[in-house]
Amino acid sequence: MEARRITLAVPNRRTLDIDLDISDAEIASRVSGLFAATKLSDQEKRKEVETTRMLQLKRQRDFQVDNTDAEWKIGTDTVSIFL
Repeated sequence: MEARRITLAVPNRRTLDIDLDISDAEIASRVSGLFAATKLSDQEKRKEVETTRMLQLKRQRDFQVDNTDAEWKIGTDTVSIFL
């Protein structure tokens, strides 16, 4: 956890790396790569939604690293990060 970056590595899962210091174009490019294997109609919608969410997050304040907490909900494959 850094002021402008979150990295989460879980064994046997793809690493989550949210870097808010990269350019808007790089964010859009990375999001496009995440959905390359989905159906084309769903792919375009998901890319647009995720790109918008990442850009909104980028424009928020820096993360409060000292106040960060996380919760892994076993059985749901859900990790919640509280900043």
